[in-house]
Amino acid sequence: EVVMFADTWSHPSPLKRAWCVWEIYGVSKADNKVIELALSPEEQDDFLKTLTHDFDTVLDAISEIDTEKAGCFNENDKEMIDNEVASTVGY
Repeated sequence: EVVMFADTWSHPSPLKRAWCVWEIYGVSKADNKVIELALSPEEQDDFLKTLTHDFDTVLDAISEIDTEKAGCFNENDKEMIDNEVASTVGY
């Protein structure tokens, strides 16, 4: 089981970092594919309100996720992560 701590539910910072994407990718390959999203109480409340009253905003946030644009300090690491993800599950 993996817990991903996120600053916001709509644009979580971990999905903008290549090594975090790599770790999520690793979990997706495991037999036990549980990833929990940990949010602050305020973000949890906002997510639940949006989920129940403005579902299109939730769908928009999900559709805007583009992990291929995730950044990485080391360009070689970024290339390795991109190549592995692209050649297996794809972007």
